Amino acid sequence: MTEKREDGMTIAEINEELHALADYALTNSFLIENRPSDWTYNKAIQKTLESCRIEEEDKDARRKKRRM
Repeated sequence: MTEKREDGMTIAEINEELHALADYALTNSFLIENRPSDWTYNKAIQKTLESCRIEEEDKDARRKKRRM
């Protein structure tokens, strides 16, 4: 099942946007401004942590930003 937000974006579309934004600051801004549900937000964080393109320091910072 694919979770859709009110604006019609799916998790895959959010992840595609995140991967397109290589810069940490832009990715962080995207997540803050678009305010996805906690599950979607955490899934996006998880997918960025799995990426080889993200520096280890940025991964550590993103781990701390997970919502509970």
